Amino acid sequence: MTRREFSFQFEDTTICFVQLYHDCWICSLPNLPAERLRKRLLGSDLSVDELDLSLRLRNFLKSENLTTIYDVIQRTENEILKCPNIGRGSLKDLKAALAAFGFELRKLRI
Repeated sequence: MTRREFSFQFEDTTICFVQLYHDCWICSLPNLPAERLRKRLLGSDLSVDELDLSLRLRNFLKSENLTTIYDVIQRTENEILKCPNIGRGSLKDLKAALAAFGFELRKLRI
């Protein structure tokens, strides 16, 4: 799903809304800059090092140049499984680690 967002200015505060899921939106708080919130929601400012991953998964992400959570969630399950030395067990562990932060792998559009 492509995340949609919009923002508007109210007095001296920028209010930003970001779509998390189909019908779930979140709004930035006045004391949290909109850009920082947007980056956190999209995972672009979160390193994969923050995920609780096995050494095998850490090495896999490093070999694929996936350094942020945003980089990882741009992949589908099939794309991950096509990579060498990654099986369904590792994929399950990766999905669980992402879910702990509220993220999921990109869904394949039909």
